Amino acid sequence: MAEPRHLENAPIVEAIIDVRVALPDGFPAEALYSAKDLLASDFPGLRTQFEFESKFQVVPNDIQAGEIRNKGIKGYMFVSPDEKDLVQFRLNGYTRNRLAPYRKWEELLPSAMELWTAYHDLTSPVELSRVATRYINRFSVPALTTDFSEYLEMPPSIPENIPNVISEFAYRAVLHDTDSGCSAVFTQKIEPDINADRTAVIVDIDAFKQSDIEFGDIEATLNDLHELKNRIFFNTLTEKTLGMFE
Repeated sequence: MAEPRHLENAPIVEAIIDVRVALPDGFPAEALYSAKDLLASDFPGLRTQFEFESKFQVVPNDIQAGEIRNKGIKGYMFVSPDEKDLVQFRLNGYTRNRLAPYRKWEELLPSAMELWTAYHDLTSPVELSRVATRYINRFSVPALTTDFSEYLEMPPSIPENIPNVISEFAYRAVLHDTDSGCSAVFTQKIEPDINADRTAVIVDIDAFKQSDIEFGDIEATLNDLHELKNRIFFNTLTEKTLGMFE
């Protein structure tokens, strides 16, 4: 196992903190708009989020398009001037997004908790159903690579006597940590890069907990999820790969 540590040039393209809740019956989505003034200094941009419902009719040998219905406003996204920091206040919860370049957990978590407090004070949620952190990492390796074991601890395995040059690959597992009660969706993908001489590798780790959580436990739970994310990340990349991000 590689030692978890801060990587100065971490390949994180997006870091997400997400809290799912139930609000009091009849809470109006428009009330979330009042957060605009509170967040204006750091998040002056505003995007309205809508919820749509689609219905399709399946008949033999065909799928017929049906009704697409706008169910109204589900929340608002508040955006920093450089569009790297995003905050979502929705009817089903709160999300804090940080786009690349990512700095460090010790900066993201306090910001996320401060904004969560603002959301909580505004909405007075009655139930907490899920807390999550998601980190989407992306880096590239030389194109036409045949031995991904240089970069990945769980490389694609191709039997002998068939073509072994891989341009696309996907692996997904749902993992459970019985000690903490946390789980994670671990996805590893290989796909063509925008640069024809390179191949892109995506490591997507969505760590979550969705039972036995109290409102007062959110920060501690997020730290547990971040620790689980780090264990998965540092155990699935080789030291050669990690050295690329030092």
